[in-house]
Amino acid sequence: MMAKLSRNTYYYTICDGVGSFSGNQAAEGNSMARSIRLGTAASTILLLIALTIITAAPVRADDCTVPTVLTKTRPDPDGPPTVVNVGVVVMDIIDIIDTAQLFTTDFFVAVSWHDPRLSAEALGYSLEDCAVRKSDIWHPFVDLVNQRDLKSHYQDLLDVDARGNVRVVQRYSGTMVAPLQLHDFPFDRQVLKFSLIALRFEPDEVDLVLDEQFTTVRENLSLAGWDVEGTETTEEVEVLVNGRIKRPRLGFSVIVSRDTTYYIWNVFVPLLLIVFMAWTVFWINPEHFGPQVGLSTAATFTLIAFLLSLRQMVPRVGYLTRSDRLVLFCAVLVFSALGEAVLTSHLFKNGKEDLALRIDRWARFVYPILFIVAAVRSLVF
Repeated sequence: MMAKLSRNTYYYTICDGVGSFSGNQAAEGNSMARSIRLGTAASTILLLIALTIITAAPVRADDCTVPTVLTKTRPDPDGPPTVVNVGVVVMDIIDIIDTAQLFTTDFFVAVSWHDPRLSAEALGYSLEDCAVRKSDIWHPFVDLVNQRDLKSHYQDLLDVDARGNVRVVQRYSGTMVAPLQLHDFPFDRQVLKFSLIALRFEPDEVDLVLDEQFTTVRENLSLAGWDVEGTETTEEVEVLVNGRIKRPRLGFSVIVSRDTTYYIWNVFVPLLLIVFMAWTVFWINPEHFGPQVGLSTAATFTLIAFLLSLRQMVPRVGYLTRSDRLVLFCAVLVFSALGEAVLTSHLFKNGKEDLALRIDRWARFVYPILFIVAAVRSLVF
């Protein structure tokens, strides 16, 4: 019934009952006091037993503590280089930006190594269920050299098993730098490299090795206009600051080749039509100066407009690509057709009809031959 009383009612009920104790009630009170003291002693003994059990059991918060000295030195600092396995899983390559020398990608990087100092045998407890951060232990500081604008998706948490094997997995998405070689454009092959380096260690301290079990390229990439031919791996030394600093570097590359179908139909076929549009000038009698010059001028302006639109399709580099050479040869042919039309018309007006007609006949065969030679020279050799 006490639980139902208010605080004031309960207080006054106790006060009123104190003055009405009789002798028997006092004896009953002494017996109750002894019972309370016995109960208190028993509770104290149970509490001590519980504290002893808790103290003897492992505490997860303390088990996840790593000695500070393990954050400063690598495993076996006086021994051979620490082997660090690096794996790259390319989930997708979205685009290759020729003009900016970049490619957009989505990929995983897994870095693992063995540190016997973190084993359960060395520490006396296991770190398997602990949230271990990079700042808590030694790690090789592996970073991507050619990143431009990458976003990491996971926290930098490490997995440490009972044997001291450490692994960290991170997912990245964004743009990477790729030094594209576009001399053979649009028949080119490119190497998209994921270059990783151990930033703070010499080659005699850390050895980066490809983790083949965690390295692959997913099929059916989103990359349009390119075909994946394969992959390659390079292990080398990065030389910095005029050769005074050396760092181990591991490169994983995806080799792609450009699909030329788009450029055949959108560059070469229209260019072929413009060239042979100018070729028809040689089949018009030189006495018809107006149609000759009009047709060759139309071909010239069409070529100029085509070249302006072509600037959006081809990479802007400081050297001539295969397509640049072909376009340049075609421009020379179109302008030469205009010059030939003006020359033959001038000869015809000056009474040299036979010479003008002879030039036209020769031009009808020489012009396509020159185009074929230019095309083969530009696109094949």
